[in-house]
Amino acid sequence: VKGWLEGDECQFVGDYGRNWDGVACNDMGEVRALALDGANLAGSIPRQISLLRKMENLIVKNNPKLRGTIPNTVGQMSQLRQLGLYGNHLTG
Repeated sequence: VKGWLEGDECQFVGDYGRNWDGVACNDMGEVRALALDGANLAGSIPRQISLLRKMENLIVKNNPKLRGTIPNTVGQMSQLRQLGLYGNHLTG
């Protein structure tokens, strides 16, 4: 999905004084969790998702317009403890 890995997710505070919904960061400002349940995502998961090296929880579920193959680079995410990719149209 275009834009997932772009921007300052962990430092950006919007007009309402809070961080992006579904994104959690550690004290160093690194993304450690994505929780996007029913977020109306469309497209595919980019292989660059593995660049989020401190990711512990990747929950992207119930987004039926999310399609394609689960990138094999997910296997390179050595900190990953929880992976939830159901309710989508993903294969792999």
